[in-house]
Amino acid sequence: SKARALLRVRTVLRDGVSALVFPEGTTSRGTEVLPFQRGIFGLAKKLKVPIVPVAIHYEDPLCAWVGEDDFALHYARMAMRRELAIRLMVGEPTYVQGASAAAIAEGFRCQIADMKRRLVEKTAI
Repeated sequence: SKARALLRVRTVLRDGVSALVFPEGTTSRGTEVLPFQRGIFGLAKKLKVPIVPVAIHYEDPLCAWVGEDDFALHYARMAMRRELAIRLMVGEPTYVQGASAAAIAEGFRCQIADMKRRLVEKTAI
């Protein structure tokens, strides 16, 4: 459940370990950045840990693991490819405060959407 996942992330963060989360809470081909779940943002605010935004762009949208696809099969298919073109953009670590978790989530969603747009533009060049 989402609550159990947040409790686990809270434990990891309190132990000083970074956590990688995908705040959309679902999978997609990545053509757009979907709405973010707000829980992880409220947790980062409460624990006073920074959020590092990362945008991912697969040059081949079929590389994204989506929906009901079996992850092991998807991983095997990707591992067998000769080449896999992925672009990443990493933003600055940001400590959040003041705003609601929903507002923080939306702010980061917009920031990552802009980062993603820049990655797509670089691919088209």
